[in-house]
Amino acid sequence: MRLTCLLLLLAGCARLSAQVTVADSIFLRQHYTKREVMIPMRDGVQLFTSIYTPKNAVQAYPMLLKRTPYSCAPYGASAYPAAFQNRYLAQSDYIWVFQDVRGKYRSEGDFVDVRPFQPDKNRPGPVTKKGKQTRNVRAGKVETTIDEASEQQNPAGHSNRIVMGPWVHGGWARTAGDRLGNVVFGQPTSDYYQKEVEMRFFEPYLKDNGPLDLPEALVFEAGSNRWTRYDAWPPRDAQPTTYYFQDRTREYLTDDQRFAARRPDVLVYQMLVRGEIMRGRYRNSFEQPEAFPENVMSNVRFTLPDVAHTFLPGHRLMVQVQSSWFPLADRNPQKFTNIYTAGDSDFEKATITILHFNLAPSGIILPVRKD
Repeated sequence: MRLTCLLLLLAGCARLSAQVTVADSIFLRQHYTKREVMIPMRDGVQLFTSIYTPKNAVQAYPMLLKRTPYSCAPYGASAYPAAFQNRYLAQSDYIWVFQDVRGKYRSEGDFVDVRPFQPDKNRPGPVTKKGKQTRNVRAGKVETTIDEASEQQNPAGHSNRIVMGPWVHGGWARTAGDRLGNVVFGQPTSDYYQKEVEMRFFEPYLKDNGPLDLPEALVFEAGSNRWTRYDAWPPRDAQPTTYYFQDRTREYLTDDQRFAARRPDVLVYQMLVRGEIMRGRYRNSFEQPEAFPENVMSNVRFTLPDVAHTFLPGHRLMVQVQSSWFPLADRNPQKFTNIYTAGDSDFEKATITILHFNLAPSGIILPVRKD
């Protein structure tokens, strides 16, 4: 009976999601007019742009511009997307502008992955111009505003906010955010982000609609599964705590039993809190890579990206140091060579020793907060 109820619940959720998507699509067709234009940049390259303006064009509307390398489809003046990724903003009267970045899909020019910031605005180059005057933009002046406004990227002295959520790439816009794989968070974090973060951020700035009620840092903590507000990031009360690696003798019934995980009758629950790759050749400099000398102790320091996780009572911390993360990342040839052009003959065996004694302690430093 429990299994039947679960299946019925999942089917009901799927129908509800489909109904919401259809309702959003109908709303967009009824309330927005779509145009497709090629907008020239200052170096002459033209970028394909889709513009959706509210049909009630008797007043000025703020503009939201999204530039993407993933396509601003669907293409065609009569083709509308299923949603604008945030239904709260879509129902709040904005001009929506979607643009293919240069070199992608229907835009001209050459695509450069992670194009570097160019502070010289007088230099004719590939920097795309964005809307500077996002307030009081009328429907008929969207193209001119995008073309003529200058780009400003995080100018000094402006208010900044950081939001960290439990999502895959773009998950806050295309998933419910209630789980990540088999890890369940117990709440739709994406809906919370769209309504309580994005909506609350744009409305005060672009419409003078209420105060900006967002902290310096808003972080979803896995483990405790809760949103936490901070007045600074990293948190001021976080204490750097070092956990040193050490040898341990395994004693049955009294010590670490991870070896039992290989048994088919043992079920082990583990959750990856943070995983990252650092190529050893860049341990001292990204500009001057260098090989590890054989049979010589080398010091390696590596800073992991931030993560917020609560270790509940009874949980343990496990640290893995690997020489490869295949197949999640490319294989390590264990040789100082160009990995991207390495052939079969370039891969060889290597013995790597992690030292952990008094004169050469190895470990991990974590910023720890205690409630």
